[in-house]
Amino acid sequence: MTVGANIAEGCGRYSEAEKAHFFQVAVGSASEVQNFLLLSHDLGLLDEAKFDRLSKDVVSVKRMLGGLLRRMRKKDGRLSNVSKREWRPGLPDRHLKTDS
Repeated sequence: MTVGANIAEGCGRYSEAEKAHFFQVAVGSASEVQNFLLLSHDLGLLDEAKFDRLSKDVVSVKRMLGGLLRRMRKKDGRLSNVSKREWRPGLPDRHLKTDS
């Protein structure tokens, strides 16, 4: 819920720097969702199939936000200090499955 709220708040801002700030906050909120998913799974409240599906959805959202932030930085060099971190969203390796 807070991911969407932060994106909406960013879209309501006038400057690109303000928008980028709220999009970054949305990425942090998505990381919180990942934590809650992991905790729910570890406590047995979320089965493996739902955990995997929801985890992939959160990673997808984080990648989209990361791509948006990178495009914003490219478009406006003044945003270069907003976030230079490489986006490597995901959960710890022990919870990720590979297709191989």
